[in-house]
Amino acid sequence: MAMVLIRCPVIDLPVSTGLFMDEPTFESTDLHDEDRRLSCHLCQQVHVWRKEEAYLVEDEEAPLPAHE
Repeated sequence: MAMVLIRCPVIDLPVSTGLFMDEPTFESTDLHDEDRRLSCHLCQQVHVWRKEEAYLVEDEEAPLPAHE
């Protein structure tokens, strides 16, 4: 199972969205149909993200999970 990450637009580092899924599920999920909000533990701001900005990283390569 992989973590779904985005890049923090403030400090340009990866941050976990708190979602976990495999690649087939990620590809078939309709995340692009709505904006998602993430309370970023790196910069303390809320980011709105879309599926097109997200990517998968295997657990052992992933950064710390997002703080909600």
